[in-house]
Amino acid sequence: MLERNSSLLHREDKDVTEGLETLFKDEGIKVILNATVKNVSGLSGESVRVTYHQAGVEKSIESSHLLAATGRTPNTENLGLELAGVELTERGYIKVNERLELRRRAFGRSVKWRVARNSRISPMTTSASCAITSPEGIA
Repeated sequence: MLERNSSLLHREDKDVTEGLETLFKDEGIKVILNATVKNVSGLSGESVRVTYHQAGVEKSIESSHLLAATGRTPNTENLGLELAGVELTERGYIKVNERLELRRRAFGRSVKWRVARNSRISPMTTSASCAITSPEGIA
């Protein structure tokens, strides 16, 4: 497994990351950290060669299969969320508290909104996302 960051799940707590890395090691999965993929050649299911840079050195690895996981990117631009009073983070995610709630003014009063994962209405480009579902406190 090639990872471009210095640890797996780099935004998670250290103990979670270490646990996953230990699990992979126990399962015989080699994890290569701080790797930047430069080239992929071959056909998944037959033979694949991935060329990458790590610490300024070009290296390569060969395998029979390739799975590329590129992450998620918010798709919240040009939705008019600011007109609804919804704040975004610097990276474009909907700003919520630790309970996945956001507060805004609606109908002349302060309303608490709950944000749900895996919703049908999605401001993200994948299904594992956040979306506004229903307001609490509106009569």
